Amino acid sequence: KMRKEDFTSPDFISNISIVAFLDGTGLGETNEDVVSTISSSFPGLARRFVNDDVYVGIAQCGFGDEYADVNDAASKRDVDCSKLDVSRLPDIKIYAPNMTE
Repeated sequence: KMRKEDFTSPDFISNISIVAFLDGTGLGETNEDVVSTISSSFPGLARRFVNDDVYVGIAQCGFGDEYADVNDAASKRDVDCSKLDVSRLPDIKIYAPNMTE
């Protein structure tokens, strides 16, 4: 599970990264079968790339930083995906090294 700070970490920036963006609000109109497939397959994908310096993670998209409550655990966990060019959920993005957009 990825957190906001992971997107600025050296491990994320300096490696190839594969990130699944999922609806963390529970209010989106996402296909649960697709979300379940992504959620269950990404740990296996991460294990396949563990020796290849490929960063694999799942980010839960929240309502956005302007709605974040610093005292709420979900707000600390959720990512403002609109800042990461994610407009539809679920989404999977592959980032090249040193490319965070």
